[in-house]
Amino acid sequence: AHFYSCSEGAEVYDKGTSLTLNLNGKGFIEAKNLPLDAGNAYGMKMPLRNTVFAVIRNLCGAKNATLSFTSETAPDYRAENSVTLELAEDNGRHPYYFNLSACPGCDGRLTGFRIESEGIGELIIDSYSFEQEKPFYRTYCEVISCLADVKKDTFSVKVRFAEDAEELFEGCDIGVFAGTMADDTGFGTTAETVSGKKLLKKVEFSQKSDTFEIGNIPLRDSKTTMLPYQLLLFALPKEPGKAPVCLCDRFYIENYECFEGNPYAFELPALTVSVTDFGAKGDAMADDTEAIQAAVDSVSKRGGGTVVITGDGSFYGRRYIVTNILLRSNIELRIEKGAVLWQSQRREHYTYEPAYGHDDIIPGINWTHNLHTANLPLIQGANIENIKITGGGTVRMLDTGSEENVGMPGYSVGCCRRIHCIPLGLFVCKNVEMRDVSVIRCNNYHTSFSHSERVYIANVKLHRVKCVSGDGFNVGGCKHVFVNRCFFQSNDDAIVMSTHYEDPRGLLWWTNLRGEDNSVRFVTVRHSYLNSGGGKAICFITWGTSDPNQELEEISNVTAEDNILTCVNPVGAWFDNPYNGKQPFDNTETDDYSPVKQVRIFNNRYEGICSLGPIRATDVLTDCGIYSAPDFRNGDFSLGGLANYTVNRNKNPESAHTVVYADKTKGCIEHFEDGKVSVLQGLRLGMGTHRFICEVLTGEGGAKLTAREIQSGKLIAEKTVIASYPRFEELPFEIKDEEGLDVYVGIESIGTAKDDFCVFDYLRMESVTDEEGKNRALEKKLADKTAKDFILPKNTVPRAEEGKANLSCDSKNTETLITAKKPFSLFGIEFAIRIDSLPPTENAGYALRFSENGDFYRELRVNLPKRTLVIKEVSGAAEKELFRKDNFFFTSLDFHNFRLEAAESGATLWIDSGLYTSVPCKPAAGNVSIRINNIGASINGLTIENF
Repeated sequence: AHFYSCSEGAEVYDKGTSLTLNLNGKGFIEAKNLPLDAGNAYGMKMPLRNTVFAVIRNLCGAKNATLSFTSETAPDYRAENSVTLELAEDNGRHPYYFNLSACPGCDGRLTGFRIESEGIGELIIDSYSFEQEKPFYRTYCEVISCLADVKKDTFSVKVRFAEDAEELFEGCDIGVFAGTMADDTGFGTTAETVSGKKLLKKVEFSQKSDTFEIGNIPLRDSKTTMLPYQLLLFALPKEPGKAPVCLCDRFYIENYECFEGNPYAFELPALTVSVTDFGAKGDAMADDTEAIQAAVDSVSKRGGGTVVITGDGSFYGRRYIVTNILLRSNIELRIEKGAVLWQSQRREHYTYEPAYGHDDIIPGINWTHNLHTANLPLIQGANIENIKITGGGTVRMLDTGSEENVGMPGYSVGCCRRIHCIPLGLFVCKNVEMRDVSVIRCNNYHTSFSHSERVYIANVKLHRVKCVSGDGFNVGGCKHVFVNRCFFQSNDDAIVMSTHYEDPRGLLWWTNLRGEDNSVRFVTVRHSYLNSGGGKAICFITWGTSDPNQELEEISNVTAEDNILTCVNPVGAWFDNPYNGKQPFDNTETDDYSPVKQVRIFNNRYEGICSLGPIRATDVLTDCGIYSAPDFRNGDFSLGGLANYTVNRNKNPESAHTVVYADKTKGCIEHFEDGKVSVLQGLRLGMGTHRFICEVLTGEGGAKLTAREIQSGKLIAEKTVIASYPRFEELPFEIKDEEGLDVYVGIESIGTAKDDFCVFDYLRMESVTDEEGKNRALEKKLADKTAKDFILPKNTVPRAEEGKANLSCDSKNTETLITAKKPFSLFGIEFAIRIDSLPPTENAGYALRFSENGDFYRELRVNLPKRTLVIKEVSGAAEKELFRKDNFFFTSLDFHNFRLEAAESGATLWIDSGLYTSVPCKPAAGNVSIRINNIGASINGLTIENF
């Protein structure tokens, strides 16, 4: 009570674990001089955190309570900065959301607040916390439906407008725009702009009936369908100077399974119960864990069925406080729309002693996050089958203390005040369906489906992360996974395919399965938006190298198409095994990775640089610049089994395998009588001459050495060999294609003789190609493309390596200026930059400059030693700072993407495909340039477009 003061005539005192204001008429309790340090549980940075959530008992007969506040931008109490709510008069505990988002002073840090009421007796405050809730804003229409028509390759939107829409938007066009979570500020329609969004179709507004429909909207753009996008409606005034008006919340194409549904569908018994029948309150106060668990256990004992987490249509939803729900076999947990499973903030609710903070400390082990070692999942399952998590509702994690979304470094501030646990943790489960749910405010990994089979994940939204390591869908050790039209906006890897032979972190709800099949196979990702910030959208974690049989550690049969993949590495890998090789681990070993094979990644939108690093993958086809190795991997079978090989068995499962012959493991195909069998590797072979060499031993009918184009199936060369004793054979061939070819090379069966076989070993390629010529061609192509729009100085030259070309800029002791060839006023400029070397000079960094003349310019400058990003306006000797970000840095030393749009309304900055800031500044015609000071850098994808 000593922290608070009260008005004259009132009294404030402690009452157990509550705070009591004793009123004799009108009075208030006040908290002032609140902590201003970042991440403090008693601090509130507005407008992101905009709501005081209080649990109050009204024992004084008061009709209502008013919360007013002061902030850094509004230092005095004013009526405009207050919210009044009606109070229940039944003497019970009730939750109240004092949402301050509509108050003009809701900006900056909260410095004080008071709760005022009028009555005789006690007003008891059990608790309060500062929360981020949906802000108040005006919407002008309701989306009734948004449906795709696959046959016509279009979709339609049907809406119902507000009664005053005709008056407001007469003479306007209504535009349908495509956006992504990257440009969603979270502050509703009033913060939405058309910047960075794509106009799909516009029609003239008319309100002749109750509904308004826009049809025949293109379902596809040049790269993907509209399924991975969020859609928006804007009123577009035809009068010059009038800004577009966002009409409603973002929405999505509803029939997202229009192309394909759940290939692993299963049915459950018809039994359905509501958790409220087992005592769950859903009142945002009581711990409902025990009641929900009782419902799950009851349905399980009765043979299975559906457990409904009942929702409602209220603004904040019906909220169930939970800590750990243990799923059973044959259960659907249906979290209805309007229902929220909310991770408890109270230690006393947990049946175990939870750990606070992000990481545990275990000597010698990296990344011992508390989600692994100390805290149970919010929703947990192990060694069960036939489970569903559905319904359209929300899982909301504990976010107290966090102030930023994915901006570095603020989202890790306040970790010590949070209980970090994974929202969904499944281990060795079969037949899993997760669809139509959202997970928000996560402070570590979002989901883990470890070592599970037949997993369908559809229309799941993971966003608003609140700490580091915000991985999305972890399918380590899984088989047959389909991710269909999901949304992920975070700061770390999205689709995480991981293998490991040793992982000492599995101490609590999962365990390391050493010696078992840890491979990841048959993973399909379609129609999804995956933004991983500094991580990888499609992520290969190849940590199975300590397994003597790496066939059990393969990542194979991966397909990704019709997705938006955006981050530092849209397709990438973490390759150095931390539990093998060099210790202490420093992430520098380039040969410590387990196999990757049979990958198909096409027709996605990529924003960032795709690369598997040093991994020599096989049978990889992509349109993002990742290719297979040029030579055999596991050619001597030292990695174990048929790792890295593409194996086509016949109906006999033993038709292809390994054998020990003369004390040496070798490959073997046999049982030709049961059909054709082959063991191949998919390689990327350049223009030139090649020889496939291997040791073979065959039966009387022999076998074939073969080389065949992967995509067309066209035969390049083949040779029949009959070897009654082990001997080396070779297959020579030539590739004339300048770009190179993806080729299957290996061994095939001949005929149908029962006793025929082929044993083979020491497979390798000997190639003579003009790699230097290929690199020079790539460099010339990049130089010609860039020279169309930019003037490149002598120290900025194209340089190709590993099949990719970038601009190499040596500015370590000087300044480099890359200038657009013509002046622009309204434009978008985009480039990715990687810092290769950084001398210790205080002005080292890079800048985008827009100069009207020599004395006046606007500049976005990144200063690397000072860790600042500043947008400033300079006129002669006068400087005006338009935007500033301190502690600006990247977690990755790879390429990072910058895009600056200069439009009539001002400048908009995008970093790594995320909307970073908008600065209102009037455009003027001038020169655009990139300045690089005192650094060695590589630049990729430098483009500029005139609006």
